[in-house]
Amino acid sequence: MKFLITNADDYGYKEEVSRAIIDCHKSGILTSTTALVNFISNEEISMAKASPTLGLGLHINLADGNPVSHNWIQKYGSFTHPKRNDNAVYDQAEWERQFLKIQITDIEEEINAQYNRFVEVFNKKPTHLDTHYFTSGVSIVFEAFLDLAKKYNLPVRHPMFFKNESKLLSAEVEVDKTQLDKIKEEGVRVVNYYSPESLILCTDPFVVIESEVAKILEGQTLEISFHPGYGEKWREDYNKILLDAKFANIIRANDIKLVNYAEFAESSKS
Repeated sequence: MKFLITNADDYGYKEEVSRAIIDCHKSGILTSTTALVNFISNEEISMAKASPTLGLGLHINLADGNPVSHNWIQKYGSFTHPKRNDNAVYDQAEWERQFLKIQITDIEEEINAQYNRFVEVFNKKPTHLDTHYFTSGVSIVFEAFLDLAKKYNLPVRHPMFFKNESKLLSAEVEVDKTQLDKIKEEGVRVVNYYSPESLILCTDPFVVIESEVAKILEGQTLEISFHPGYGEKWREDYNKILLDAKFANIIRANDIKLVNYAEFAESSKS
């Protein structure tokens, strides 16, 4: 059997995003999401609890909104992140420079505070960890991110970095192979493939999906990430992909089983 995780980032960012995620799970092929606990409302917490088959991970956020840790607020204020450059992409070097001013102990404290907030509001551990704006690829963040995954025995998403030479969002990020090797060496579980492909920019997203699932060998798992939501065209375009029967047909034709990260974690135990 081959396995596919379809994960929606940004649960809890705002209700329009969270409602779309729930709808894409109930009516489409979305299996998993990751929550922004520094944004999430009580209504969104209740919505997630009422959808127990939707895998729920932690979308660690060091780039947007207000921190969970009072210490971070006092020392650095709200989260900020670099803006896109003239080539319409993020500058990885600028991300690295921004985090030079942050002490590693403060990063560790904040991501642990976000983990604890998740457990407090959902009364369970997250299924896995990933990061808002791929900040796990930033050197100093990566170490704290990996330590948290080891501490709680949680799977993680592949670490990514921004490719500054690219002018297209769909080719903007790439797996950091050095960090990925480190994850595996430390015994942290990770899927075989991760696809950050921005499908909404493709002429035919289902052609791209076909090429991505073709990578999966017997017994292997691929994650494709999405950003569904209501009220913004780019997010609504993701809704359409997740709800389209073409996607479900591709899964059936390739003998692929849809899973979430909890099911992946269970199957990947040695």
